[in-house]
Formats: sequence, structure tokens, C-alpha cells
Amino acid sequence: MITSQIREAATIQELLRMHREHKSSLDHIHLSACWTSLAQLAEKKPENWCWLRMHVDALDLLVQHTANAARAGEIGAR
Repeated sequence: MITSQIREAATIQELLRMHREHKSSLDHIHLSACWTSLAQLAEKKPENWCWLRMHVDALDLLVQHTANAARAGEIGAR
């Protein structure tokens, strides 16, 4: 359910808000969905890309969460 909500986010802000709100229950699949959706949103709508470029620090929590999951061995290659 959270994965589909992540994929349906209309803006990067909404996506990052969902990550922040559900962070404690997200696994590597959810993190992958966040990064994939982030790229698609930035590519699809120029205003999303512009917002992201002006608010790069908004990615800090997602980057940190992903790095921690990788260090803990929770993320593997397919």
C-alpha cells in the first residue's frame, strides 16, 4: 500500500513527505520506489526539477535512510 502511494505522488514534496512520515516502516523496496519515483517526477515536470534544485537539502533524510539501509546490508543487487 505504501509503495503504491509513493508511486502515485504528484510532486517531489509529496514524495518526500510520505518518506518522512513512514520512514520507520519502509524497507529496501520502498526506498527503491522513492528513488525511482523521484527521478520520474523530476523528469516529467520541470517545476519538480526546479524545486529539487533549489531544495537539495530536502533529500538529506532519504539519502541518509538509504545509506543506513545499505550499510546494514538491507539493500542487495538483483
